[in-house]
Amino acid sequence: MKNLPIESELISELGLAFPGLHVRPVSEFGNDFQDCIGVWTGGPGDMPDGLPIFNSLGYSEAEYNGSVHIGFEKWLEDRGWYTENYDGSTHLIFPIQYAKDAVEPWAAHIAANPSTPLASDGCPF
Repeated sequence: MKNLPIESELISELGLAFPGLHVRPVSEFGNDFQDCIGVWTGGPGDMPDGLPIFNSLGYSEAEYNGSVHIGFEKWLEDRGWYTENYDGSTHLIFPIQYAKDAVEPWAAHIAANPSTPLASDGCPF
């Protein structure tokens, strides 16, 4: 696997940039994540603009991608991380490289085997 960002650095940076946000190493979230690098969060936290980082109340698409403030997504991406919604109130933050490593083999397979059936949403998995 390519160089991954450092979990402890992310936790430190999150604490400085978003002091109200509860963050813990993803390995503490459960047995399924023991070998993963990442962070889990479910606590409150606000963006500099005063809006919540995570929100399910239906703010505009100009401010949120799903339930995640687009400014927070950008902040993570700039550091090599992305967020996944685990359940209604828990978000997992993983290295972007994890997603690339998961998708690239499928993309190569589809390119080599164009007749591979896709799910109705076009995603091969």
